[in-house]
Amino acid sequence: MPDYPEEALGNGEIRVRALDGRIFVAPALIYHYVVRHEYLPPGEFIAAVAANLPPPALQHGFRGSMGIELRRARSQLPEVYCDLNAQMTERGYSLERRGSLEDLARLGLTLETAVGRRFTFYMDDGDAEGRPDDIMWEGRVVHDPKWGYLGQFDGDGFYHRSDLTDADA
Repeated sequence: MPDYPEEALGNGEIRVRALDGRIFVAPALIYHYVVRHEYLPPGEFIAAVAANLPPPALQHGFRGSMGIELRRARSQLPEVYCDLNAQMTERGYSLERRGSLEDLARLGLTLETAVGRRFTFYMDDGDAEGRPDDIMWEGRVVHDPKWGYLGQFDGDGFYHRSDLTDADA
């Protein structure tokens, strides 16, 4: 997976360089807007994205509604609920919520004992037809002195449960 700059994470923006050198800027969640809300970016932006795709063998985790369909292997990490609406830092989301606490308890963990461990975090979401399709990402539990216990996004991309390979879904 490419090493993306910090500004491409969380609720920030992505920058895509076109072949002619122009740079397009879009919200980091543009994929979500395209797939879930049927937003169609300008053709020049789509062409710039397509021109910057890695070779097919490296296109892990990207499923475009721009004519490209790629699947993602299911992580072996345990799943823990994390509310994306509870963003506390640039890459951290509060885990001090009922769903997170319940999932950790099912794993025999508390927030304190989960610090430093990696998880697949998920939040409820739906597809364009209203069917459940959790949004997911990998990260670790950290303790922030100001904000408490957070699920910290590791930068490997957000995806939906429907992006997982059929064998693992």
